[in-house]
Amino acid sequence: MSSTTPVMTFAGQLGHLTPEQEKAFVEFKQLCAESGIYTPAEDGENGKPASHEDILMIRFLRARRFVTADALVLFRDSEKWREDEKIDDVFNHFDVDEYEKCRKLHPQWTGRRDRDGMPLFVYTISHVSGSNLAEYTAAKNKLQRLTMLYESVTQFVIPVANAVHVRARNQAASTSKPAETTPTAGSEKKLESVSSITIITDIGNVGLWTFWNLKGHMQESAKIASDRYPETLYRQFIVNAPSFFPTVWGWIKKWFDPVTTSKITILSGSLTPKELREKLEECIAPENLPKKYGGDLDWDYGDVPDVDKEIREVIGEDVFSDGGLTGPVRWVVEGKGMVGRAVKVGSVGGKDRRGEKLGA
Repeated sequence: MSSTTPVMTFAGQLGHLTPEQEKAFVEFKQLCAESGIYTPAEDGENGKPASHEDILMIRFLRARRFVTADALVLFRDSEKWREDEKIDDVFNHFDVDEYEKCRKLHPQWTGRRDRDGMPLFVYTISHVSGSNLAEYTAAKNKLQRLTMLYESVTQFVIPVANAVHVRARNQAASTSKPAETTPTAGSEKKLESVSSITIITDIGNVGLWTFWNLKGHMQESAKIASDRYPETLYRQFIVNAPSFFPTVWGWIKKWFDPVTTSKITILSGSLTPKELREKLEECIAPENLPKKYGGDLDWDYGDVPDVDKEIREVIGEDVFSDGGLTGPVRWVVEGKGMVGRAVKVGSVGGKDRRGEKLGA
C-alpha cells in the first residue's frame, strides 16, 4: 500500500514503443489477421479503417508483456466471448434507463482528463450500498450491466479522448517552428496516444461491513476487466482511506497482478484537504479536479459528464441537446484517417436510438 504517487512512464504506449515492441505489435496484428479476428486498414485515402483501433490492440499486447502468442490467446478468447454473448448487439439495444441505473454503481466519467490526457473517472463507494447494491445483486443480468459500462469506456470515452489528444498533438506540430520540435533536456515529455483511464476511488464514510458486502461486486468487476478489457487502467487514486483499509487492501490486491497494483496510490483519510488536493493536482489540473477534492470543477458523483472545451469541439454540440451524454454512445470512425463522430445507441421505451448521428 503506497501513499506516494507512482512515477508514470509511457513504456508500452503507442508512440513510445521500443524497436522490439514495435516488431511485436506488427507481428501480433499479423497473427490476429491470419486468425480471422482482425482486419487491417485498406490502402488508399478512402480505404476502410481497421476492424479494431490500435489503441485497443496495444492493450492486449501490453497485458501479456508483448509476448505475441499469449496476447493472441487473450484477444481471441475475448473476441469469441464478444461473439457468443452478442456484446455489440446488446450494447446497441441496451435500455437507456437501465444503463443510467447501473452507471450509479460504477466509476463515472467526469468529462475531463488528467494531465497526460487520460479520461478522469470518479468512483464513490458510499453510493454503492443499501438498496442500490441489493438491486444489483438480485439482477439476473448483472454481468451484462457491468459489461455495458466497460463497453462505454472502450467504445466511446477512450476513443474520444484519444481523438482529442491526437488532434491537439497534430495542431501543435503544424504550428511549431522546426527549432521547437527538438526535445531539450528540460522539455516536458508528452504522451502520443490515449488508451487507458485514471480513476479517483473515494472510500470515505464506508465501514468494514460494506466492503465485505461489496467483495463479490469488486471481484466480478476485476475479472471482467482482466479477461475482456485488459490494461484500461492508467492510474488510480484511492482517497479518504480509513484506518482499517490495510485489511481490505489485503483482499483486493490478490485479485490484480503486480503491474496493476503498482498503478494504485492510496491516500489516507487523515490527510488535510490541502494535502489531498496537492497530491491529486500532481496529475490532475485544478480545472479538471472536482471541488470535492479541492479542485475547481463543479461536478459530483452521479452527474452527467461535464466535458471540457476540446472534447466538446470534437463531439459537436448536437450531442448535448437532449440531456447530454446519457445512455450508451459509440465513437464511430467510418473512413481511414477520419476523426470520427458520436452516435447514440441503446433504446428508450423500446424505441431504438441507433442511427441518430451526433456531431460532425
